[in-house]
Amino acid sequence: MVNSNVKIFGIVLFIVLAGIGYFASNAQIKEDPPLKTIDFGYQPLWTGPANINEVMRKDRVLTEELRKLGYEIKWRPFLKGADVNVALQARGEEGLEFGIGGDMPTTTIIANLDVEVFSLIEGGRVWIVSKNYDNVSQLKGKKVGFAFGSNAHYFLLKTLEQNKISEKEITLVQLDVPSMPQALENNEIDAFSAWEPTPTLAIKNFPSLKRINNGRSSGYLYAKGEFSRTNPEAIKHIIASQIRAIKYIQKSQENLDRVSGWAIEAGTALKGSSLGLTVEEYNKIVSDGLPGSVYIEDKYYVDGGILNEEFDLLKSLGKVPLSATWNEARVKIKREIVKEVLSDPKKYRLEESPV
Repeated sequence: MVNSNVKIFGIVLFIVLAGIGYFASNAQIKEDPPLKTIDFGYQPLWTGPANINEVMRKDRVLTEELRKLGYEIKWRPFLKGADVNVALQARGEEGLEFGIGGDMPTTTIIANLDVEVFSLIEGGRVWIVSKNYDNVSQLKGKKVGFAFGSNAHYFLLKTLEQNKISEKEITLVQLDVPSMPQALENNEIDAFSAWEPTPTLAIKNFPSLKRINNGRSSGYLYAKGEFSRTNPEAIKHIIASQIRAIKYIQKSQENLDRVSGWAIEAGTALKGSSLGLTVEEYNKIVSDGLPGSVYIEDKYYVDGGILNEEFDLLKSLGKVPLSATWNEARVKIKREIVKEVLSDPKKYRLEESPV
């Protein structure tokens, strides 16, 4: 009789414990729902922003803060800002929530889509490189390589206008950036317009090539308007990560070397072959292109400023809809969000090391 009671007690205890385990496991599932994904389009072959993004990709603070909000980032590499913008327009798994782009991709996307711009991510150089010609005025009637919709595309259009050369007076040859140096060396084109590191790589690999014109470009961090308006804290933590990344890069030579190494690896992976630059060579380009501040200053933002001038030129050339206005586009530049992040360094953990 005693043995029978013991057996019954054992069976009951097993059932109770199994039930507790079942409910506990279900409770655990409810406590840890799957993280939602933020798809972020970045450009490993854009020196400066590539370094910033490599730190952001490894930023433990960003990972922690987004996890609290139920998010994680999926980093997706692209060759140029125009490609990022195409993905921003896509829906479902092919679409992006976040991206970076140069001045022309930024200007065109705020003229056409519900996208909000938050911060400055680059202030580097764009170059026109040639082999047989010494100045832009000699390019009339020649073939010039460019990446459609990029900051270098805008720089080329602006430089042609300054030299009183219309688009119709040259042959524009659309190329992916990595293929431009070889095309120029092979005389398939007479010049190309590109951002770093392509001009430096071109001249290193082909000593017959030379820089014939240059200018400053700017680059920006932006997101779909719908995502921005419904996830303001996620936006701020991503901006905070950008700020931490720049601080980390600028803190020491050791940090700069480490991050440039990461960027070279990422660029090589996207290109499919060696980038061909040493860390020291890469560092020189990075130091010239990092923004002093991520805040979008008046010189870019105001009426008559850099982005307004670019908007008007692109509109006159048919790259921006005739119905679009600068005032409508400018309200999509939410530069004050950077000030909100900077005003609360403790909340946004701006002084912590990202890696």
